[in-house]
Amino acid sequence: MKPSCFERSVLKELGIKKDFLHRLWFWSMIVSISIAIWIGLMGLALPNKTSNYQIPIFGNKLSLEKQDCFTIAGAVAALGTAIVASIQWLETKQDASLDKFYDRINLTNEQLSCCRKVCDMFPYFWDETGKKPRESIMYVYLELDNLEYAIAKYQHGSMEIEIAFRSLKTFLSRCQSQDFLDMATKYVKRSIGYSDITKVVVNKIADPSTISNSEVELWITEHLKSPSSNHSLVSLSETFYRIEM
Repeated sequence: MKPSCFERSVLKELGIKKDFLHRLWFWSMIVSISIAIWIGLMGLALPNKTSNYQIPIFGNKLSLEKQDCFTIAGAVAALGTAIVASIQWLETKQDASLDKFYDRINLTNEQLSCCRKVCDMFPYFWDETGKKPRESIMYVYLELDNLEYAIAKYQHGSMEIEIAFRSLKTFLSRCQSQDFLDMATKYVKRSIGYSDITKVVVNKIADPSTISNSEVELWITEHLKSPSSNHSLVSLSETFYRIEM
């Protein structure tokens, strides 16, 4: 299996797919170009300007001459171009809105991570037992945000499959820490802020046996293995905390 095909297969098995709007503009372009070419070839097939096609429509016959075919072909191509341009404009607006949304989330997270008094307002964000450092918990939330951002960008067609796949591998590398995986599964399940697809992806990573494709299941299982998988998130969170400071 080619790398790109395997990457697409992994994302598909986890439930990450391009949305309908992205597929719509692609097929609109293909269909409009195909129809325009077909009608243009019909015009070229006519031996001379006086020749025509007799097309039956609702009991009547429509006469199409050579020039008519070329005119219709041009109109179809123009209409297809307009449809594609409109869809891409909508995608651009969606993409810009998505970026602004996550910029706001990052700004809020920065305030939450540096202000202890603000943290105390949301005790349900943190570990009920008090055993997990807040920096570790905040780091898990940030990685979940990064994963969801990559998923959303890929679904909207504004992120290449290679980048989306690399983002997934980055999250998998974090899940080599059992602490991280347990916390991510717990927090994504109880948070109402994450999308359903993000919850599905995290749950499938936590339990690869739910994946129907055995090759993808094996690949994820292998990427979850690490000699340091039993280590805690303390050192990782300390590094993150120093960067934030």
